[in-house]
Amino acid sequence: ALILLAYRYKQLPAQDKEEEFRSREFWMFIGALVLIFSAVQMTFTTSIPVWNLLIRDWLHLTDKKIAPPSDVIGHYNSIQVWLAILAGFGTALIQYLSYKANKLPSTIRWGWYSLGIAFVLSIAVGYGTGVDFLINTAIKDYHFKFISPYYLMLLASLYAIVANVAYLVTIMKSNLKLSGGTITHFGFGVFLLGVLISQHQKETISLNTAGVNYGKDFNSKELAENILLVRDSVYKMGEYEVSYKGFKPVKPNSLYEVHYIKRAKDGTVAEEFSLFPNAQINPKMGMVANPDTKHYLTKDVFTHVSSVPDNTKLTDKTVNYNAGVGDTFYTRKNYIVFRSLNTKPPIPDGYDMKGKVAVSAILDIKTLDGVTATAEPIYVINMDDNSVSTAAYENEQLALGINIMKINPENKKFTFAVTEKDLSSDFIIMKAIIFPYIKLVWLGGIITFLGIFLSMYRRFSENKVA
Repeated sequence: ALILLAYRYKQLPAQDKEEEFRSREFWMFIGALVLIFSAVQMTFTTSIPVWNLLIRDWLHLTDKKIAPPSDVIGHYNSIQVWLAILAGFGTALIQYLSYKANKLPSTIRWGWYSLGIAFVLSIAVGYGTGVDFLINTAIKDYHFKFISPYYLMLLASLYAIVANVAYLVTIMKSNLKLSGGTITHFGFGVFLLGVLISQHQKETISLNTAGVNYGKDFNSKELAENILLVRDSVYKMGEYEVSYKGFKPVKPNSLYEVHYIKRAKDGTVAEEFSLFPNAQINPKMGMVANPDTKHYLTKDVFTHVSSVPDNTKLTDKTVNYNAGVGDTFYTRKNYIVFRSLNTKPPIPDGYDMKGKVAVSAILDIKTLDGVTATAEPIYVINMDDNSVSTAAYENEQLALGINIMKINPENKKFTFAVTEKDLSSDFIIMKAIIFPYIKLVWLGGIITFLGIFLSMYRRFSENKVA
């Protein structure tokens, strides 16, 4: 765009004087500025990693990084809501203005009529959707009520819809050939209404009712709104029963199957479906995830994987412990009691014990989950050459191995090598949100571009005739 601007700079038309305040051109310019401000805020914030790389790492202008906003949604809404209000009112009223004129046309009365209708509709829609009309505001020690920006956005979006419908019917006389701009503005109003309602009424159903702490990568809000799903366990989420069924690798991603069941009042299954959000663990970017969505006419169920276990770096850990009879020692996942010695341990059939002495240690194992087991590793000494052989204890269920490495006759201590296997983890941490009426967003976007293409077609047709 900058290259084209420089190349064609001299061909740009010049204005003899500034645009009139009440002309359509002036307010089109203001609308363009509003959209630019919106894009600047979003682009700057999402580009913070680039700014840090450029300013700190390449140019060395500072030693500090620019910190991203802690409340991302609040950061954007603090500006974007007001820009949406200006855009909504602008797309409603600009159609009634004239080109190259500093006076309001007589048809402007339909703009005021539309504002009155939109105001009545906004009260009804706001009451039905729970959009607050007033909010509590505080400046220092003074507390007072002020009009909610979300209500103003509701009014602006409905005004854009009603005013453009009125303009199309009363002034354009439903002439679709000339109504590209009106249809575009109408679609933009529907888009704003969909954004407001779907975001204002969205419901997070993946609540962390168990209070699981997922670590420092999750802030307090994320801890509350993400649920841990262990494979094949069933969890209650809103009106659904949800279970994680496992993952399927589809390089470079993995698809994680989340199964939803909705039951009728009598307990029978009223609805059943599976969603497949995907994620990949990228060595440069960390976890990269994409959601999956169940679509209804009036809502969407959005399912997003927030964290998955990295099973590519599993390692077994072996630690030596010295213990005598009656001693207890603790491992990462178990505690073990050295109960007694057995000087006549069970020897496998066919094993030649001539000239050999065997002893075993009887160990009581208890896991942190309350599972108990008994281990009996065997230590065999060949009296002819003092060589040693062992028979280790293995327990696949506990992912545990115990072997006797050494016996010290002086202090009667045994050295045990305990291997705890690092098992692959099979769980996901996910977030599920219900967005009501989000199809208004898509419908508004489609109508907006339909109007743009209609205007383009008209321009091309006129140029072709000329």
